[in-house]
Amino acid sequence: MPSRLAWLIQWWLISFTNLCRLGGAKVIVQSSQCSPEDIEKRLQCFRETPQDKYESIVNDTVVMRCAVDNQHGRVQWRAKEVTMGFDRAIPAKPRFRITGDASRSEYFLTIYPIQFSDNGDYECQVEPIKHHPLLRRRTHLFVYKKPSFPYIVYNSKNVSNMDILIDQQKKCIHLECISKHGFPIPTYSWIVDNKFLESFNCKDNSNESRSDPSYKSPPSHFKFNPSKLQDQLLVECIISNRALALDSGPSSYRTFVQIRFQKRPGMPKIPQDKVTVNDRDSLRVSCSLSPPGLPKALLEWKWSNESIKRIPLAYFSLRQYSVKTTENNRIVNVLNLPVVGIEMHATNLLCQSVYLNQSIANVSVFIMINFTPRKLEIYFANGPLLASSEQKDFSILPVKDGEIYFFKCQTSEYYGNFTISWEFQRNSQMMILEDDIHWKENKNFFTQTSSVELKVNSAMHSSILICHVGEVDKVSASIHLEVLYFPRVINISSSIVHPDSYLTVGDEIQVNCTVGDGNPIPDLAMYIDGIQIVKSKFSMRAISTRIIIERKHDQCRIYCQAHSQHFPHMIVKSKYINLSLALLPREVIVKYIHPKNGVVESGQRQTISCTVTGSNPEPVISWRLKLCQTVTKQFKEIKKSCQLQDMKTVYSNFSFINHKESQLTSVLKWQPSWIYHNSTVICKVYNYHFPQKIIQNSIDINVVFRPKIFFNHREKKIKLVKGEGKTFVIDVIANPEEDLICVNSSVTITLIKRIKPFYSKWNLSIDNSTDVKRGRLLIVASNTMGRTSTFIQVDIIACHSDVQQETVHVSLSSITNIVTCSHPSDLDNRNVTFLWSLRRMDHNFIETILGCNRGLYFNNATSRYLKLFVKCSKEDSTDLVFYYISQGDNGRYVCNVTVDGLLVASTKYILSILMQPEIVKYQSIRKFGCDALSNCSVSCLFTLSGPADIHWFKDGNDSRILYSTNITSNSSDVIETAIFFANISDAQFGKYSCEISNEAGKDIWTVEVVEPTLPDKPTDCTVKSIETTFATIFWQQGFDGGKLQIFKIQWATDYKRDTSWHSEFLKPSNRTQSLSYLIKDLNPNSSYSIKISASNIFGESESCTSSFQTKAFTMSSLSSTDRIIDQQYLKVLAYTLAICSLAILLIIIITGLLKVNSSMKDRRSLHHKSMTHFISLNNRLYSSMIEDNKDISMIFTNRISSSPENSRLNDSGRDSLVNISDNA
Repeated sequence: MPSRLAWLIQWWLISFTNLCRLGGAKVIVQSSQCSPEDIEKRLQCFRETPQDKYESIVNDTVVMRCAVDNQHGRVQWRAKEVTMGFDRAIPAKPRFRITGDASRSEYFLTIYPIQFSDNGDYECQVEPIKHHPLLRRRTHLFVYKKPSFPYIVYNSKNVSNMDILIDQQKKCIHLECISKHGFPIPTYSWIVDNKFLESFNCKDNSNESRSDPSYKSPPSHFKFNPSKLQDQLLVECIISNRALALDSGPSSYRTFVQIRFQKRPGMPKIPQDKVTVNDRDSLRVSCSLSPPGLPKALLEWKWSNESIKRIPLAYFSLRQYSVKTTENNRIVNVLNLPVVGIEMHATNLLCQSVYLNQSIANVSVFIMINFTPRKLEIYFANGPLLASSEQKDFSILPVKDGEIYFFKCQTSEYYGNFTISWEFQRNSQMMILEDDIHWKENKNFFTQTSSVELKVNSAMHSSILICHVGEVDKVSASIHLEVLYFPRVINISSSIVHPDSYLTVGDEIQVNCTVGDGNPIPDLAMYIDGIQIVKSKFSMRAISTRIIIERKHDQCRIYCQAHSQHFPHMIVKSKYINLSLALLPREVIVKYIHPKNGVVESGQRQTISCTVTGSNPEPVISWRLKLCQTVTKQFKEIKKSCQLQDMKTVYSNFSFINHKESQLTSVLKWQPSWIYHNSTVICKVYNYHFPQKIIQNSIDINVVFRPKIFFNHREKKIKLVKGEGKTFVIDVIANPEEDLICVNSSVTITLIKRIKPFYSKWNLSIDNSTDVKRGRLLIVASNTMGRTSTFIQVDIIACHSDVQQETVHVSLSSITNIVTCSHPSDLDNRNVTFLWSLRRMDHNFIETILGCNRGLYFNNATSRYLKLFVKCSKEDSTDLVFYYISQGDNGRYVCNVTVDGLLVASTKYILSILMQPEIVKYQSIRKFGCDALSNCSVSCLFTLSGPADIHWFKDGNDSRILYSTNITSNSSDVIETAIFFANISDAQFGKYSCEISNEAGKDIWTVEVVEPTLPDKPTDCTVKSIETTFATIFWQQGFDGGKLQIFKIQWATDYKRDTSWHSEFLKPSNRTQSLSYLIKDLNPNSSYSIKISASNIFGESESCTSSFQTKAFTMSSLSSTDRIIDQQYLKVLAYTLAICSLAILLIIIITGLLKVNSSMKDRRSLHHKSMTHFISLNNRLYSSMIEDNKDISMIFTNRISSSPENSRLNDSGRDSLVNISDNA
């Protein structure tokens, strides 16, 4: 209401002023638009007059239109009380100008931009000319100004578009809505929660503001009592005036304020009062506030005043590391520090709640950082500092072998669960030591001390004693132990293969002494029986010398001795190397011990000794028995050949006669029987150092025994043919000599001869007139040892038949085969018996006897079946039936015919199995090379049993037989047939077939006879048995081209495959198709490529290729550390020798080049290059230096002749070729 009243008073004052202004002036007549009369009289008149009023807003554009018809006078505009002249540009007022079409007498007053001072009267005037009247037409310009955007003021503060918090306990709230510079004065409206309201009745002591009506609008006031309202209000202020209505924008301006009533927040909380994290880790702490308050309080992190001094500059402000969230009426602030360090250890972190820009409460958390000590120090117990973790160089501590040392390790301040650990490092191996640990705790820090006891030994030399703490950020201090110790062992070795080896005078041996340990390196000296022969120089760990063995060195000892100036009272000796010379036995004596005369009865014990004197080394004594012309123990037959039998020694005794000569005695005890009479016992002495010289001595055996009678006929039976006389031989063995008599006087016994003193042959003669029919003869033999008698049965038979032989061929295709045997016709009335004696070639049964109706069964892995059967269905014959005959049935089958047990007829059947012939596939070669117009032959080998036909034909045409024959073989030996070519021509080259056939089948072999050419390419190249440094290559050879072929094997590592190939040549020793070659000296764990080609005099074939990977070298292949050291030493030695060889070769080459250069300067001024040509003959490499552009002559010689070859080398720097022929 007060603002509206002020606006009405202002409007009344302005209207009154205008009325007074009009009352004091005379009335001016205003012209109107052209009338028909004016048009008819052609008088100037207004075709278009300005409007009565114009409305516009500041900074806008206004156009006041004025147009004249039939114009004769000049036209100008008057602005308020000032005329603006006749110039259309109006120079005096830049914002004013006359627009429109001048030719059409258009005078439009245009103002831009309009200012608030432009408000007033404007008149368009036309000057009178002659009879043309004065024209004038007035209009009024109303200029409005848009008010400024309103804002709401509370407690002298602009709170527009804001949330404000107000204490609900206040009794009256006073808001002001202010808008400036608006004309006409805007109208105000208040909306509370979308409802238009007037001010509530409440008392407010604040003064209302007043504004200048021309420039400022008076504010609008809104008052209300909040005590009975809800938690919040939305208060809006809306203003509008004529300027906003004319503007193309919004017709009103609106502003608001959100009023909320204050609520105090709760206390902040942190889940834990202490947080422990590791050094260089991240820190995450959460703080919550509930209820959050209204307005919501703020949760902020800050450091305590005591802690801020130690905080890094990057962490002074914690806002960028905190994340604030609101959830479930709770405010949560999570602090994430990416990296924390030990400088933040034992600090206080505060979480404070800020309400209405004031800190009202806070809570703290204690930050503890786990960090390892920054320094470790090692001391002697109660001693000086030895090492520190801050040292860059190693601390070397000399210690003595066998002593005990106490070490102490102390940490600097740290915090966390860390423990000192001791480690002992030796030869890349770690060992944990036991220690004694003591802790000391401060307020926020710990310190730790650990002690360890270490007993030093020589193996600890160059080892490291380490004290460390922590796992991730490990801090350690270490001491390198330099152990001073005397060597424990001196190793002595020699070139003697075995420690017990024996030497001979003139031998040369290499003796080496090495000391593997000892610090510092001791002095070494070598002695022979206490006499020094060599001494080390310059602290060497090894000495070596060569000794030529002399007689004086026999039974001498070589040893090495070490001493050191640091250990003056200690001396270490090596083991002894004993030198012993090898000697042959001086004498070998064999003699009887019991009985001493050497005569022993059969079956009694005999003792013989063999004594060997002067042999070195100890010899080996063996006993052998030489048995000649004796009989078997079964007394069946006489053995006329000598045999050697080994005998067992009862015991041996080795002793020394003196310090240089030994004696070995061997004793033999045995019980010789009568069969060992006249045998020889041999004592054989062998010294392994003289393998080609065996010394022996012998003694004869004399055994006495009763006579032994031997009769050659089986079962001591004599079969006589009626009317025939016969003489039989009786063998008698006796010692001493015997007498032999027959009780029957009609039988004559005479001595034939005595072969040996103990062996005699006697004749037993029975003539045809004897009265002996059937009965027994008593034979008696006697000597001084006793007598022996035997009986001989005599039978008379009627006839006798000679043994016949017959060959029978049988076939495998028949299920049964029959062999028939008949007896002589003159035995029809006698008691005849058939017996078959069998002997098969496969020896499944030997000398088996089968009678009538008896069979022989054969067992295999699964069954037992009948193999042979004897049928005697007829009285005069018998049949031997074969079932399922096989190759093993080849053999001898004898049919014996007996009468009363006496053999009267015998027939031998040789059974031959007819088998299919088979050609020996000794080669897969299907080609044979033969030079044109030369003589050559092609052989075909085959096996055959029985008869067969042989045919040779050409080009597969079996009707065109070149050669044919028939052959019979009863064995499985290899048979050869060949076809011979004399001066072979082109028409005779081609394929030739050899066919062997019989009733059982046939076999054929084809070979192609060709002119010699290049060999075929090797095939199936594979690599097997691959190890670290060697591998075996296998391949199949092809046709050799008709000439001797040689295989070239090449291999190279993959990274040198284009530059360096190793080559070897192999000449096959036989015609086997599969060949192999062992490649040595390869690199472990490397990839290799191989090429194999064949070559003969015609050239080289294509290569067969393959690749392989050698195995990796592993340390398990080495037996000890010493071997590793030896191999490293050998590698260094090999590299040194290689470098020296290359240096010598380089010197020789440079010297040769200088000589060539000096000789060439005298002949020509041009500079010529030198070339080295390498010639490979029989897998050997030759080289020679040749000047460029020189004639050369090379002569190659062998056992037959020589072949000169001449060539000339060019001087263009390119290689020259020399033809080398092997035709010679």
